[in-house]
Amino acid sequence: MSPPRVLGGTIRYESTYLGDQYDTPEVTRAWDAFVTVRDKNKGSSQTRLSSPPRPLPRAFKPADDKVTHSGKLPNKPIVTPICFDGKQMEIRDWLSQFENCRAINLWTDDQCVKILPTFLRAQALQLYNDMTLIEKGDYGSLIKFLIQKFDPIQDPGVYLSQLHSMTQSSYKSLLQLSSAVFRLVCKAYPSIDSDSKQKMSIQYFIDALSDSEVQKQVRRLSPKTLAEAVDLALREESYVTLEKKRPKTQSLSEVEPSDQFSVG
Repeated sequence: MSPPRVLGGTIRYESTYLGDQYDTPEVTRAWDAFVTVRDKNKGSSQTRLSSPPRPLPRAFKPADDKVTHSGKLPNKPIVTPICFDGKQMEIRDWLSQFENCRAINLWTDDQCVKILPTFLRAQALQLYNDMTLIEKGDYGSLIKFLIQKFDPIQDPGVYLSQLHSMTQSSYKSLLQLSSAVFRLVCKAYPSIDSDSKQKMSIQYFIDALSDSEVQKQVRRLSPKTLAEAVDLALREESYVTLEKKRPKTQSLSEVEPSDQFSVG
């Protein structure tokens, strides 16, 4: 352990860590006694620290932020996916997003089986908790399990029934509603052409709108594509909202005759 140096009016200790066997109260007291005698002989008036600083043991060395290729989780992912609850987003779309994040962050399969469950919520998390340890420990089995639970192969009539029961209130935005409608149309009518799928999607999208006035206006404007129908619905919703907030004014017929000809 080397002696201290005076820097900027304060004694700084330059210590060399000699091992845990020397980090004892006896060594500390001996060092303090040595510094006290030496400062007294030199007439130093500097404020002395009680004991020299010691470096942390190697076990407490902070880990770097580099991405590793072992089972250890990376410290700071660059991008992360949104959480999946099984309702607001299709499982295949969410898994595609997760795979994109995996590619950017360089996550391995061992890391993915630990990271993926942290983004599951509600029903998705409950189903994950019901999985066996073997299924949880294999990334391929985990993906297959989620797809089977949230996107099973069904009869087209099942998707048709879901289309008829869709409501705007089940989705956070009109864009999410339109995406869900189009997906179900593709599953319910797999053999029709793309133009027919657009027309069917527009009709089911309009039917799912909550406000009847918005429905009527969007139908009247006859959108050619689903994206156009979404834009029209957004515009009409804004107009209806403004109309509801606008204060109502009395018509001339509603005003009492005494009010019409009153003299101030």
